[in-house]
Amino acid sequence: MKTNRRLHSPKSETCSFCGERKARLIRKNHTYGAGNEMIVIENVPTWVCDNCHEVYISGEVSHAIDEVLAHPDQHAIKRSVSVATLAT
Repeated sequence: MKTNRRLHSPKSETCSFCGERKARLIRKNHTYGAGNEMIVIENVPTWVCDNCHEVYISGEVSHAIDEVLAHPDQHAIKRSVSVATLAT
């Protein structure tokens, strides 16, 4: 399975949740919605803590995502993707 986990910042920062200096900034894809209303936002700067395993984004990134979701036709291009469902 392909994941997009390139490091953006090699040094650790203080985690906003546990307070340990174990948070790394990576870039990953985030998916919002479902079915025909689904949108994938690529290369989102995302914090991941190696201590508490929390995954979060900054307020600035959150506002940028809100703008994309509010006006997807202005920010996104249509692509055909394959979707798989795991039976559990």
